[in-house]
Amino acid sequence: MNISPSLRQYSESMGALLLNWREVVNQVALLFTQARSTEQRVALLQVFDAIMDLVEPSIVTEDLDRFRKLRVAQYQAFIAEEALVGEHVCAETLNAITEREIAAGRMAENDPLRDVALRSLAAPHLTRAQLVQLEASRRANGNARVSTARGPWTRRTWGFTSAGN
Repeated sequence: MNISPSLRQYSESMGALLLNWREVVNQVALLFTQARSTEQRVALLQVFDAIMDLVEPSIVTEDLDRFRKLRVAQYQAFIAEEALVGEHVCAETLNAITEREIAAGRMAENDPLRDVALRSLAAPHLTRAQLVQLEASRRANGNARVSTARGPWTRRTWGFTSAGN
């Protein structure tokens, strides 16, 4: 995946990245919604994880708990975004994503999303192929999307103080 011009400017300066990390995370979230392959999404998850690891030590103590909660919420939004087929979460895809994330070390085996994936697979559910067909029918009929996780869910408000910011 090519680094977008908006992110490239931060790759050369650690100081610029630390001062503007909120903007960088929002750019990652925007790029995530535009990603068209697993490889692109994995690369963006790696960038997100690296940024959060770099920034966390600079967060003031009173904001650290909120930072960590927002970090988890943003990560979960990325996973939910990737598991969507149209407006439906695909149990098969969510399972595959959580397996990949556990193997990569970005997700704990006891993560709540892993539990959701396993319970979703165990319950009656539409297959990915059925969801794709459903989405194609919806689009062919001109039906508007009812709800989406691609709106404010994917972009967080990172309103707290870091040591240098």
